[in-house]
Amino acid sequence: MKVINASKHFDKGSFFLIAAVLMVLSSTALAQGGRVCLYDQPYYRGQSVCFNVGEQVAEFNSLRGGWNDRAQSIRIFGNAEATIYEHAGFAGASFFVNSNVPDLSQIRRMRGGLGNEISSINVEGRQYGRRSDYNEAFRLGQRDFLRGVRPNYRQYTSRFDRMGEAEFRRGYNEGFQAARDGRDTDPRFNRPQQ
Repeated sequence: MKVINASKHFDKGSFFLIAAVLMVLSSTALAQGGRVCLYDQPYYRGQSVCFNVGEQVAEFNSLRGGWNDRAQSIRIFGNAEATIYEHAGFAGASFFVNSNVPDLSQIRRMRGGLGNEISSINVEGRQYGRRSDYNEAFRLGQRDFLRGVRPNYRQYTSRFDRMGEAEFRRGYNEGFQAARDGRDTDPRFNRPQQ
């Protein structure tokens, strides 16, 4: 068996160039490989339906198996995040999801949880890097209200720095107030929810 000495063929610069190319290719594959799955039972059990990054489904009645008002848990895979909506056509109460939700009935709203309440979804690729402090804070404020948590933007100090604290606080408080008033708006899409 003949052993090839790789050092004769590649110098350190070539090695780092190849490593950098592989990292870029793997991150691109990760960005394209995200999906969101809905399950008809809590804790990711039962039947499921999955959506890839970039998919928008305005009406779950059109899905095979009849998924309108059926989902009870959500699992996030890879580089994905989603906004789920109470009604078809991206209307009604909305909720931003960027991590697994084992039981949608635990997400509190005016008249109960979101279990068996989802009728449309918008799935996007996760945006890494610095996002707008206001938009992220707005969603967190909405989420805290829907979960029945007392308003406290400072619990998220790892998400903003001293320079962005005022903008984060404003977004959080406005998101919390919008959810309390039933105005469920999502500034990421700049579209009021009805």
